[in-house]
Amino acid sequence: MGRRRAAVLIGIHVLIVIHIIHWLATGRTVSPVEPSESMETIETGLINAGAIFFLLAILSTLIFGRFFCGWGCHVVALQDLCGWLMKKCGIRPVPFRSRLLPLIPVILAVYMFAWPTILKGVIEPTLDRAWPEARAVLGPMPGVPTEFADDLVQEDFWSTFPTIAVAIPFLLVCGFATVYFLGAKGFCTYGCPYGGVFAPADKIAPGRIVVDHDKCEGCGHCTAVCTSNVRVHEEIREYGMVVSPGCMKCMDCVSVCPNDALSFKFTRPSIARGKPRNSAPKPKFDTTIANDLALGAVFFVTFSIARGTYPVIPMLFAVGIAGCMTFIAWKAWCTLSRPNVRIAPFQLRLRGRIKPAGLLFLLSTVLLSALFAHTAVVKYHKWRGLGIAEDTGISKAQLLAPTPREFSTFQIAEINAALEHLHEASSIRRGGLALMDQPEVRTRQALLSLARGEPDVAEAYLRRSIDRSGPSNDACTDLGALLISTGRRDEAIRLYEAWLSEDPDLWLVRDQLANQRRASGEVDRSIEEARALLLDIGDDTRRHEVRQRTHLQLARMLAYREDFDEAVHHYEVHLDDTPEATDVRAEYCMLLSGLGRHADAIASCEEAIQLLKRSEQVRQTHLTLARLHAGASNRVAAREAYDTVLKMRPWDTTVRREYCQMLLSRPGGTEDALAVAEAGIAETPKRYRYRSARQDAHRLYAETLSAMGRTDDAVAAWLAYDAQPPQSLHSLTITAQSLAQLGRADDALGHTERYLEADGRTRADRIGALVLRARLQLVRGEADSALAELDGLLAEEPHFWDAIELRARILMSQGRGSDAIAFASAHRDAFPDQPWYQPASARTSLLIADINASLRMSEPAIAAVEAAVDRQPHVASYRLLAADVHRNLPGGDSVAAERHLEIACRLDSLNPESWFQLGYACLLNDNSAGAEEAFRTTMRLAPRQPGLLDRIDQVYAQVGSRRIWSEESGSSSARPSP
Repeated sequence: MGRRRAAVLIGIHVLIVIHIIHWLATGRTVSPVEPSESMETIETGLINAGAIFFLLAILSTLIFGRFFCGWGCHVVALQDLCGWLMKKCGIRPVPFRSRLLPLIPVILAVYMFAWPTILKGVIEPTLDRAWPEARAVLGPMPGVPTEFADDLVQEDFWSTFPTIAVAIPFLLVCGFATVYFLGAKGFCTYGCPYGGVFAPADKIAPGRIVVDHDKCEGCGHCTAVCTSNVRVHEEIREYGMVVSPGCMKCMDCVSVCPNDALSFKFTRPSIARGKPRNSAPKPKFDTTIANDLALGAVFFVTFSIARGTYPVIPMLFAVGIAGCMTFIAWKAWCTLSRPNVRIAPFQLRLRGRIKPAGLLFLLSTVLLSALFAHTAVVKYHKWRGLGIAEDTGISKAQLLAPTPREFSTFQIAEINAALEHLHEASSIRRGGLALMDQPEVRTRQALLSLARGEPDVAEAYLRRSIDRSGPSNDACTDLGALLISTGRRDEAIRLYEAWLSEDPDLWLVRDQLANQRRASGEVDRSIEEARALLLDIGDDTRRHEVRQRTHLQLARMLAYREDFDEAVHHYEVHLDDTPEATDVRAEYCMLLSGLGRHADAIASCEEAIQLLKRSEQVRQTHLTLARLHAGASNRVAAREAYDTVLKMRPWDTTVRREYCQMLLSRPGGTEDALAVAEAGIAETPKRYRYRSARQDAHRLYAETLSAMGRTDDAVAAWLAYDAQPPQSLHSLTITAQSLAQLGRADDALGHTERYLEADGRTRADRIGALVLRARLQLVRGEADSALAELDGLLAEEPHFWDAIELRARILMSQGRGSDAIAFASAHRDAFPDQPWYQPASARTSLLIADINASLRMSEPAIAAVEAAVDRQPHVASYRLLAADVHRNLPGGDSVAAERHLEIACRLDSLNPESWFQLGYACLLNDNSAGAEEAFRTTMRLAPRQPGLLDRIDQVYAQVGSRRIWSEESGSSSARPSP
């Protein structure tokens, strides 16, 4: 390496260090100047510094040739350094020459930079038109960006970079290992996707290494020093210049030429090099074509296994590993099949005899192959487990909510199957196969364990995650929500406070803590802590995001406490720094409008529309503007704003439905609403990606016709809604229910029959449709047919709860209450003892309690509801039902009702209705202090609920008492609450 190039490469690394220091010092800096960042631009349309840099590098390569690789790439500098160190140790890397493997950089370049656009812009629409069945297998995909915006400055600078634990092995593999096995520029030759772009561009560049034939003696010094594996002396002899796209213009050949015969000049590009003077240089390869095909398969398999492993190996790291493993596999084959094999400086086989170094090498190859096979098994179990878990459709929010966690038998089977695979993908010390824990696997195991009725197991997973990785926003809030959902609210609050004392920048944890403190009237404490945090952050730009999040949290807490002036100030501070936060602007504008500052809210939206660059942000702001005008009854302005929103995204049925509802609520707006709904069908694109939007557009049209009383037209619209492929159980249910409500149960039943006759229905969909058919038969007055339908279904699937409930209800409607109780009791007793069947068992107990209560059978009803809460002790709604039964039935127990309500308030501390019912129960038990505290909490959680205080007074009057405590105001503003 020449001194000038060494100095330039050192300077590049100095700039990298300065870039990082600037980010550490200020908290914000230019986005990473890394070509891979351009993938984000292709996917999202956000133009970052990496994309601009990569584009400039390509354009300069079209002029000067592939000079960037030799003079500006940090990986080239690493390889040159490793090669230099090896030479100092007496090891001279020998280039590995293959026919097919040099195509890998080109394939990777197409995959990274061209394939997303080809897939979304060419293949997807082609399949939409020509082969929709195949298109359905691919599922939904985001579209090609149609607009671009700059993202040149970032705060989370390191988010796309690996950790130190990954970076060091990467440097060792892509530096020393690739140089040792593949040659001085091994990674560039066989793995660099950027080289896959620069190499073709080099062929049309006029900048070339040329020769003065009068000075050239053909000594070969140029080829000897070339680290790019280019046979320089042959190319300059035949073409008068270097034509190989592998030439990185590092000028080593120019500097070493004893006669100064070589130089860099502008001439014709290599693609127009003409005929050779004598004969074209013949490339020399170490492999045959058959060998190359086999090695290509080895590379693909090892790359697929290595990428994302555990998941710490990024794509380029996996490329380096796969390249080295491919060479190792090749040398192992040679060691077994050739008489003489050597890897400098080790002789593996000599004159047909395998040397000790060869035996050790073969053993190492076997061990590496076993490691890759083991990793493949772990990745399979992880992929399969996560895939099954995704298919269940169970969300984290659903699991952590204080509501019943009730899943069908089909979902339970999927949950168990997913957990079996994820257990195999867990670490060895936890009974799995993996060599180390995987956070994604651990988190999903926690959530699925919770779905299976094992909160203790889920808690252990989450605590282990926090212990190993430290407190984080997601893990801490998940564990806190789990503790609250199991009635351990005080413990969750203590943990929130402990985590914040350890890391005050956990803004999401702080938000959750503030929400919980609302129930105990400690909002002022949260406000003071947020103010103290802002003082502590000060001008520290490294904590910029936390400061902005804290301003937003403080604004919301102050608005809750009705300190509107200060709340508006903090909203404005947040929006001044992040004007693209359209959801926050909507909050802010609605607050202003509620305070009577409608003009200020309108002005804020109009100003934001002028400032924002991305059309989606502009669209959201127009939507806020439409809602402001609609709330102020400015019908004309609201229609203009809604029309603008729908013009920008005509397939947004949610907005279109909102628009129609506004029109329907106004006198004479029905025809306008119908026109808006009908336009949704015409304007939604007829592509697979928009299939759900098309269905929703038909649904909205049918709903609008129903609201107008046009029954026949509505029926036709409903049938058209469900005719759009793919026909799902969800859409069938909506259609059938709507047809039945319109008095067309026969049409609904026929539609259900057609659904059941179609091919490709899963077992779960088929059974769900059978229950729907039984409901429709009941609507038609065919109770006996419905019972027969349900009997056949339960014989096939005895634990399907929807069928159990429906059959019991039918028996009740026939006056056969004792038969209904006996039937439900038999099925409850038949549920297995596993925890994941307890929700359905508890729900069946509630069904039995409801039937007994309707028959005025107090003791059996109370026993059944107690059995339900025993099976599901952490479900707040079950506690509310138990309290209702205890309080209202003859011989009920108001003390037991109060006990259940206290537990319900611990489980769902933010539900004002639970606290209201607790206050009522306390009054019934002459617990005036408890009643006062419960009612005060109700008012804190719903401070602006109309008529709440009158409702509380009515409860006091019912028990023959009078409220003697006054309403808590807490407002620092004389203006009305929004």
